[in-house]
Amino acid sequence: MAAPQVGINRRILALNLGDPAGPFTMINPEITWHSDEHKKFTLWDDCLSLPWLMVRVARYESISVKWIDEAGKPQHWEKLNRALSELLQHEIDHLDGVLSTDRACPVKTKTFAGSGSGSAAEDAKAANGQAPSVLLSTAPGTVEASALYAEAERKGTKGPAAPFSFDETIISRAVYESNPSYWNAQVDYFIQPT
Repeated sequence: MAAPQVGINRRILALNLGDPAGPFTMINPEITWHSDEHKKFTLWDDCLSLPWLMVRVARYESISVKWIDEAGKPQHWEKLNRALSELLQHEIDHLDGVLSTDRACPVKTKTFAGSGSGSAAEDAKAANGQAPSVLLSTAPGTVEASALYAEAERKGTKGPAAPFSFDETIISRAVYESNPSYWNAQVDYFIQPT
């Protein structure tokens, strides 16, 4: 967790990586190296600051980072694995005032017929190139996505029953949880949302 997330305006991260040594802090962490720009991967990013959203972001495959520990000693980790690289990129973004919504991948729009089957492939096939009759926006502050999925849930289906078009960059957690295997297939890497 980044200090600014709990109202402390300092460049400090508090981490618990499951190490027997327990939680520790990183003071003034800085990314000193990152993998090639072409070696980024995408994932659905969830965040305690925006717990109702999942945001598709691209992160570097690996990073190196330096920081000061609690004793005031310089530390450095080289070429971290994907999971730790992703976590640290996310947390350091908080220190820089950057949210996952600021890093959202370029817009990708799909049109679905919304058969209610819960199968994106079936819905896409059923759309048959027809213009959607309902525009579904998942931009922050909109309720269309939640309303369509709530209606589908009320009817006992897995997806909206009306034709719709949507931006797959930012989705509500409820939409993600309605069909995680579909959404996870849209990214290179996924972690279990917290």
